[in-house]
Amino acid sequence: MKVSLVATGGAGEIGVFLLTTAVLEMVRRFSSANCPIIWRGLQALQVLCFPPFKWIQKYAPFTGLVKGMQTLSRPLMFLSVATGFFDGSSSSKGTLSGLSADLTELSSQLSTQGTGPVPVNKVSRSVIMEDWLVELYAELDKQGITIPERINEEELRRFYAVSDGDFARFLSSVKKTIRWRQKYTLLSPQELEAWGNLVFWHGSDVMQRPCLIIRVGLAGSNLVSNGRAQFVRAVVSQVEYGVLNLLDVEHPQLTVLMDCEGLSPFGFPVQTFRSCVVLLQDHYPNRLGCLLVVRLPSVARVITQTLFQVLKPRTQQKLTIVGEDYQEVLSRYFEEFPAFLGGKCCCSKCANEVETVVERTNIASSEVYVGSSLDINWDHVKIAAAAALLLWVFGVFILAAYYHQLMFPNTSGS
Repeated sequence: MKVSLVATGGAGEIGVFLLTTAVLEMVRRFSSANCPIIWRGLQALQVLCFPPFKWIQKYAPFTGLVKGMQTLSRPLMFLSVATGFFDGSSSSKGTLSGLSADLTELSSQLSTQGTGPVPVNKVSRSVIMEDWLVELYAELDKQGITIPERINEEELRRFYAVSDGDFARFLSSVKKTIRWRQKYTLLSPQELEAWGNLVFWHGSDVMQRPCLIIRVGLAGSNLVSNGRAQFVRAVVSQVEYGVLNLLDVEHPQLTVLMDCEGLSPFGFPVQTFRSCVVLLQDHYPNRLGCLLVVRLPSVARVITQTLFQVLKPRTQQKLTIVGEDYQEVLSRYFEEFPAFLGGKCCCSKCANEVETVVERTNIASSEVYVGSSLDINWDHVKIAAAAALLLWVFGVFILAAYYHQLMFPNTSGS
């Protein structure tokens, strides 16, 4: 075949080249699968074709070997370049596929980890954090402040959102909340049960947000001044309980319904309301979905307009104040609302409404009531003592005047 191909001229040379290349490719594949040294040996023998080694052709045993290597040099070089190129391409493809597999495996691991509870520190420090979060951790570490576990990354995002990107304001609010949590004592769920008729959770609104009901009217008319501080603590503790146990990713906000039934026109507990609002705004950012104030007397509504100015603009947009026509408004927010608000709810909470609030509150804050009663009795004692002192002074003055007239009867005549 070689002789016939050579006889045809240029076309024959091309044919010989292709035929030699095909044979060498078969040898290469066989060698790579069974004996790699064969192919490497053929490549190494190409050295004999280089000028420094041509002198070896003078020796008869190597003459044919050198001429054979010269014949194979071009097809062998072609195959070496071609296999080197395609092998590199396939290896890079393999590398990319391997990298893709690694990324797929990593993604599956992350998704698997996301289904279970993950420690807060690992969540906040893992993957890539935003610049403001990195800067926050660095600044707090510099000041020696430790973030409690309760304030996780989701909570920090809420603080950052309400700060409108102002890092100094964001840092200040986080530090303020950390200090507050270190000092403020929340009521336990068992202690909250005693306040059940004044502050309690009742179902959810039409947007599936848990609803916290605060009976401000009953609190204002039945609690003495010392008991109102405990009432604020009960409200904040219920919010804390709801955030931890009732809210989730799909429903991260709550609805607050304040019932003012029983308040006198001038009896709105301004200081109590202000304390609640400030604590919730500062330490539970963006948790309020809606604030409904119902059955507020018209006179009190005018008085409290200045009080509502302490609310941030975002909170003011969520505020709705209603007088006696509240049921129509509540029907837009709730499918069912408590019986004491004119609803048809038959839950155990509404069924037990006949129990008096004062009795329950006395159990909740017996120490507060004892202290307040002692204060009241002491005030009575002081008033009585002052009155007795005045009577004694008045009696002494009359007696002095009487004895003076007896001892000096002619003094007035002279």
